[in-house]
Amino acid sequence: MSRARRQKNKRLLTRWTNIAPGDIISFYYKSKNKPKKFNTVLVLNPKLKDKDSGNNHMIGLKIAEAAGDAIIPKNELMDIINIIGTIQTADGSQYQGSRDENLYRIMIKEQFTQPWPKGVKPIIYKRLKKLLGKFPIYRTYNYDEVKKSIVYLEPITLKGEE
Repeated sequence: MSRARRQKNKRLLTRWTNIAPGDIISFYYKSKNKPKKFNTVLVLNPKLKDKDSGNNHMIGLKIAEAAGDAIIPKNELMDIINIIGTIQTADGSQYQGSRDENLYRIMIKEQFTQPWPKGVKPIIYKRLKKLLGKFPIYRTYNYDEVKKSIVYLEPITLKGEE
């Protein structure tokens, strides 16, 4: 998939159909009885059908909200990333530290992925249980609601970057 050139620290507009497991995205979402907020999420399952309700959900780990305020410390986020996969830049090259363009995706380890539905296997939640208990960042979003919002690939600052 080709991506447009962009400046460092700038979001990249994309489409919901292009979102894949491991992408770090931002979008507006309104929860029940709460105002609409800008969320930054590490995507685990871009579109997953609930067997009971028949609704589609987007599942991910919420890492920041509103004005980019992190809800998990960077070192804990790096621990999660190291458990589930490796960091790559958006153009597919290996993460090299702060000199990279800072638009990343996580290449999820093959042992945790499944082709259909596209996303991660349930085993990943067991591997992350300890960290997710400490930082309740696991989120399920109604896919029909999120797809109404503009979605961006979101630049983030990782551990060791300024």
